[in-house]
Amino acid sequence: MRRAAISVISNFVEGYLKKSKLEKDVYLERYINSLHELDAQAEVCLRLKFWSEDAYNKFFNKKSEVGYLLYRYRSKLF
Repeated sequence: MRRAAISVISNFVEGYLKKSKLEKDVYLERYINSLHELDAQAEVCLRLKFWSEDAYNKFFNKKSEVGYLLYRYRSKLF
């Protein structure tokens, strides 16, 4: 999960620094995929009882907030 979480911001920054919209979109797509990875891993943590329902909800709310901001940024590019 740590790797996927770091991947979100790393891909965002790398994409932000690219010149063309097409290049930017490649990296922005990667950060979206990393968010989806985090979703799947969080679901596993919840089902295996590594996380409480409360911990999962806190994670989900934060992830949703980050996802919303990143999707808005991407939509402004295109």
